[in-house]
Amino acid sequence: EAISLEARLLDVSSPTSFTAFAEGQGSGQIPALADKVASQLSNRLLGRQKVVDVVIQGNQRIDVEAIKAHVSTRAGEFLHPDTLSKDLRSLYDMGYFYDVRIETEDVPGGVKVIFSVEERPAIKEIRISGNSNIDTPQLSDAVGIKPYSILNFRKLREAVAHLKDLYRQKGYYNAEVSYKTEEAPERQAVLVFNIVEGEKVMIEKIDFTGNEAFGDGKLRGLMATKQKG
Repeated sequence: EAISLEARLLDVSSPTSFTAFAEGQGSGQIPALADKVASQLSNRLLGRQKVVDVVIQGNQRIDVEAIKAHVSTRAGEFLHPDTLSKDLRSLYDMGYFYDVRIETEDVPGGVKVIFSVEERPAIKEIRISGNSNIDTPQLSDAVGIKPYSILNFRKLREAVAHLKDLYRQKGYYNAEVSYKTEEAPERQAVLVFNIVEGEKVMIEKIDFTGNEAFGDGKLRGLMATKQKG
């Protein structure tokens, strides 16, 4: 036979209340259920709230489990403000969200923690402009970002660094790379990389001093940077 116990804690100075709840099978469970309800009431009075559930809402493209992997708050544990603060920073550090809000809701047995997220737009299209000395497909490979992925500014900074590295490898040490985003329908964005290549830098000669074990030619052969001719 199913059996349940419920107790309500009332605050006489406000209209708020807290309900403790426990359920089990058979009358023999009553002492254990009473202890469980008493523990919930005690934790509430002492300011210790047990997390009953953790909910993610507002996500459209990022999987719930991927988000929860960055959250330390767990059902069955006590609610800790410091842990919630760390969770907030961790979700922002993912780079996929404009906004993250944390709310708690009183439920039987404790609280439900709700993480509400607002995703950045998906990338509809990637354009590269200003390049004439390196083919667009090669630059696209260096970018490392694919259409329909979520806009992530950390990855954008990495893409800029990769493009500059590629130009340096080709001798364009003064190349400049910037990006901008343009709004597109259905919460999407067009990502545009603008490149100013500059002049190719030719190194006339590389000299070494102090080398005794290896000759200049041997050392030049080991370097990524090459001299003209």
